[in-house]
Amino acid sequence: MLCKYKDKIHLCMFIVLLLQLLSRTAAQSCANSCGEKLNTCSCHATCESLKDCCADYKQFCLDIEPYSGSLLGGRDFKILNATFEQNINLTCRFNSEILTEGYVDESGVGHCISPLLYESGWIPFEVSTDGVNYDRAGRWLSVHHSKLSPFYTIVMVNATQWQYYGTPNVSGDLKMIWIPSLIKAETVNVELWGYNETGEAYSANWEAEWKYLYTVTRDVPNVGTFVFTPQIAEKPYSLWDLGSMRIIPSTKPDGAQNVNALWSGAHAIAWHLEEAFRMDSAGWALEKCINWDKEEKAMPSFQTEIIDCPCTLAQARADTGRFHTDYGCDIEAGSFCVYHPGAVHCVRAIQGSPEYGAGQQCCYDSTGAQVLTGDSIGGSTPDRGHDWGDPPYKKPPRVPGFSHWKYDVISFYYCCLWSDNCEYYFTHRPSSDCRTYHPPRTAAVLGDPHFMTFDGVTFTFNGKGEYSLVHSPHYDLSVQGRTEPMKFENGTVAMATRLSSVAMREKDSDIIEVRLGDQVDELKVLMNQQVLSFSEQKWIDLKGVFVFSPNPTNVTVMFPSGTGVEVRAGQGVMTLTVLLPHNLQNHTQGLLGTMNDDPEDDFTSSSGVIIPLNSSAQDIFTYCAGWAITNETSLFTYDSTYLLYEYYYAPKHDPSFIPNFSVTEDPEDPLLEPTLNLCAGEGASFCKYDALSMRSLEQGNATLLAYRSHTATRKALAPVQSCGWLSPPNHGQKEGTLYLEGATVDFSCNDGYRLYGSQERTCQADGTWTGRDTHCVADFTLAIVLGSVGAVLALVVMVIAIVVYTKKQKKAIGFLDSPQRATECYTANGEDYRGRQNQTSLEGGRPCLFWNETFQHPYNTNKYPNGEGGLGPHNFCRNPDGDVRPWCYIADLEDGIYWKYCDIPSCQMPGNLGCFKDNGDPTPLSGGYQTSNKLTIQNCISFCRNQRYKLAGMESGYACFCGNDLDYHRHGDAPSTECNHVCFGDHTQPCGGDGRVIVFDTKVGACGGNYTSTSAVIYSPDFPDKYRPGRVCYWTIQVPGASVILFNFTFFNIVDQTDMVELLDGYSNQVVARFDGRNPPRDIVNITADFLIATYYFPTALRNQAVTPVEGDDDGDEEDTSTMRPHTGSTTAKSNTSQNGKSPLRYYVITSSPANMPVWTIYALAALLTLTVIAMVAKLLLHLTVKSPSIPSISGSDSCAQSTTSEPWIIFYRPSTISLFKKKLKNHHGDLSPLVGN
Repeated sequence: MLCKYKDKIHLCMFIVLLLQLLSRTAAQSCANSCGEKLNTCSCHATCESLKDCCADYKQFCLDIEPYSGSLLGGRDFKILNATFEQNINLTCRFNSEILTEGYVDESGVGHCISPLLYESGWIPFEVSTDGVNYDRAGRWLSVHHSKLSPFYTIVMVNATQWQYYGTPNVSGDLKMIWIPSLIKAETVNVELWGYNETGEAYSANWEAEWKYLYTVTRDVPNVGTFVFTPQIAEKPYSLWDLGSMRIIPSTKPDGAQNVNALWSGAHAIAWHLEEAFRMDSAGWALEKCINWDKEEKAMPSFQTEIIDCPCTLAQARADTGRFHTDYGCDIEAGSFCVYHPGAVHCVRAIQGSPEYGAGQQCCYDSTGAQVLTGDSIGGSTPDRGHDWGDPPYKKPPRVPGFSHWKYDVISFYYCCLWSDNCEYYFTHRPSSDCRTYHPPRTAAVLGDPHFMTFDGVTFTFNGKGEYSLVHSPHYDLSVQGRTEPMKFENGTVAMATRLSSVAMREKDSDIIEVRLGDQVDELKVLMNQQVLSFSEQKWIDLKGVFVFSPNPTNVTVMFPSGTGVEVRAGQGVMTLTVLLPHNLQNHTQGLLGTMNDDPEDDFTSSSGVIIPLNSSAQDIFTYCAGWAITNETSLFTYDSTYLLYEYYYAPKHDPSFIPNFSVTEDPEDPLLEPTLNLCAGEGASFCKYDALSMRSLEQGNATLLAYRSHTATRKALAPVQSCGWLSPPNHGQKEGTLYLEGATVDFSCNDGYRLYGSQERTCQADGTWTGRDTHCVADFTLAIVLGSVGAVLALVVMVIAIVVYTKKQKKAIGFLDSPQRATECYTANGEDYRGRQNQTSLEGGRPCLFWNETFQHPYNTNKYPNGEGGLGPHNFCRNPDGDVRPWCYIADLEDGIYWKYCDIPSCQMPGNLGCFKDNGDPTPLSGGYQTSNKLTIQNCISFCRNQRYKLAGMESGYACFCGNDLDYHRHGDAPSTECNHVCFGDHTQPCGGDGRVIVFDTKVGACGGNYTSTSAVIYSPDFPDKYRPGRVCYWTIQVPGASVILFNFTFFNIVDQTDMVELLDGYSNQVVARFDGRNPPRDIVNITADFLIATYYFPTALRNQAVTPVEGDDDGDEEDTSTMRPHTGSTTAKSNTSQNGKSPLRYYVITSSPANMPVWTIYALAALLTLTVIAMVAKLLLHLTVKSPSIPSISGSDSCAQSTTSEPWIIFYRPSTISLFKKKLKNHHGDLSPLVGN
């Protein structure tokens, strides 16, 4: 009975097991089960290597090709290793909510179209064959559009033309190209989409939006090229200034979502903007810039929470856990830093700021020093929208790429590229210095294997197993290492191990494992136990982690805490470097030690016991074995039989593997001598151990190189003390842009100013500067030194001086009005040229047309019948529009009538040093260098002036050179006709020629300056470009002892009647003369003084100013004393006269006397009176005893030579001549039109 009972039990158990088996067999499908391990088969990613996949694994757990594409969507990808019936309705669903079209091709292969997304990284997708059940799953990699290969985008040919279209001198046809096979259609439609972010900033209703605007053209043959002439869009579409081109099959409806498409990516869509932009791009952009300025002020500041920049280029490149190369300025790609002139390399902070998701950018020059916007227009700028986006993405300002364009790039176009108002931009985007930057600490594992802790302790541990390298409960960070026995070349096992795999995770991030691959020196990356491919993308955004693999031997893993893990493969071993940020101090444990600047506790066991650093190798081995992990804490993947039985089912530390704790240096060993020769210096002990234990010099050398590389990284990341940026004093300069410990900054003042404070300041180890703050104040010390003289003597001498002055004044005026005045030679820019040259060159030039025969062009006698500008019924060269030199209209049978400069070799404008040859290295000007397709003379001059250079040269219409020394003669002079190549940014200006440089003094067009010489020329600000609105420029003219300062207003043209020029007494600050459009000056204005201040006050805008691609204010010469922003308005093309309303504008002129006079100043003024009397006495005596030099006359047809007598004290009676002139608009690009009557 008992046996029968047992038999019944066994039978029942068998039946139960059979039923379970049958039920399991029925459920062995991967439908809706991808990633799971089922009872009898697996749908997990490891099933292929473990060979236990369910039969339909490939049908439901999908592999795709390609696996990545732009987050803008439209990429057609196919499903591999799965077949579909052609009559099914294939639908694809992304993120469980976004539906896109799918289809089955002729061969039964299924296809999906990637959707428009607002995030980057892996996106789960599902496929349905009935529109109801989505039981097939895969993943799609959404990529930042700018990181995508251009082969998979629309390429805008000459992108600069696209984004500057409608600005002065930029027009024509636009061209775009693409690879036709990426669009499955014979004809395509070309669409424009706009991007915007709406709603209240940093609120729940702040949303990002891509919106279809309109179709540019339809039914274009899909041949990969499209050319069109842009038209102004209708409102409201023309109000969109940020967008992307899109190409779709012609069979799709306009604006269809999530269909096969190609995108150009975000760009400034200047080419379709409203009429107001084309009429006055600078004014339009200024208004946008001011509005952006207001919006920025209303938003919370993000600059206090962004990470500070590394202090040096070496730190920036070594801190790979927190900073990564900015692809727009990469030293390894040739340092082509278009937006950062002067920089050779820039990096961006990898993570967005904690609250606002803002980004940081840091740029460095060739010396490794940080470039700041306070010193250079090439300085780095932080970003409200991180260029690479910030998790969780999707909402502003965290949308990858596009939020950055919205808040940081298009605003740069407004303020800097389409107008010249960068001061607004840099107010909100100033460079961050490095005063609060803390470099990371590093630890390493290298060779077979040797450990270098965060606090610098080195040791060797050759155990076999899986161990905790770094664990930080503070950030829930874990880095684990797996070691395996090494093998000799003959395949036998060596009694040493190597690091073979590293697994890591921070908080709830994806688990990343990097292991040695199947090929030699190849790394394999796994994400959550699934192999991660880098065949299409080198950078992949994952959940809570970023992974970068530029090649199969290098992988860098970056976590939000700032932790970086670098893995390198070489010579059959793995080298690991871990970088931890400063805030993990005292929060680490594991084999890489406790990071707390105390090496004594680096051998702290998992139970908290500390063993001495001088412990034996066996004791250290035992200590290290205690850091073995468990299966419960393991992050590793066990996807092979070898890994399962050697590591998962086996002890985590193999007690049976006992390595060699040392190597014997046998004199008879033939490998010893070459090993000793190889292994010298730092890292020699590790090198010898590996070379001798593995019987391989290559192995020893690899270990030595890895050791030295790690040592170099530690040195690069050594802390550097910064004292912070120092500004130059007002009315002065500084020399030095390095602000680190030991650096010295020197200060100097302009002529007429005395330096108070410290002339030299040095950065100290405590982060403070030596000395006191530096100021430049007007120099009155001579007035204090001199004593007083009797009033009677003063009165007598002054009467005599007045008589003498009157005689001299009559002589000067008589000369200026004499018939001998130079009428053939032009003195400034040739507006006063009245010579009779009637061809563009005396040798082989083109004959000029008569001014009374050019009625279809802006300058003719009908328009100017009263001889304005020297025009009349003749064909002599003239300069009626204030250009840089005289010109005339000429006729050509092919090109029609157009203007050309006249070459009058003996004359050129002051400040134009001439035309010179450039035969290559070295260049005539060997300082800064910049190229721009928007180059004008003043662009280049401003760029060089901001870089503190004295000379600026233009070549070939687009190249700008800077220098200080008179080195432009090294290749010889060239005829001025060889420098007539038009500037790319203004076709009315000459910018050198091929192999020819036209050189200017950088004082030309400066807003302000100081003059002490007996003669000088003041140029209109920004000459020969239009002067900028909304500012005050001033020049101090101080000629001690001069009896009179004579102003020659030969060229005075202020078109707006409210703009003005004032002359102020330099001592009293009293206005002695004021001129404006209603009250112009006489040609000659005499002011009895030796110290004057001339001011330009321009509150209104002249709209036809040039766009400046190389941006920056004239720091060297300009003092902006305006307290209000300029107001925009409209102008007419005919008169160029501003018609905007005026607001009261209070402005200040920097004077030579302090605002609050101390007591000693009263005595100084008395002494000044005495000084004046003494000067008059000296002048009288000199006049009676020294022959007065005659003011030189000018003779000759086209001669500009002036001989100056170099007698002593001539400054007392030689008047200073100041010429003022400005430039007007001449005509449109080329001014071409058909010949009249021919």
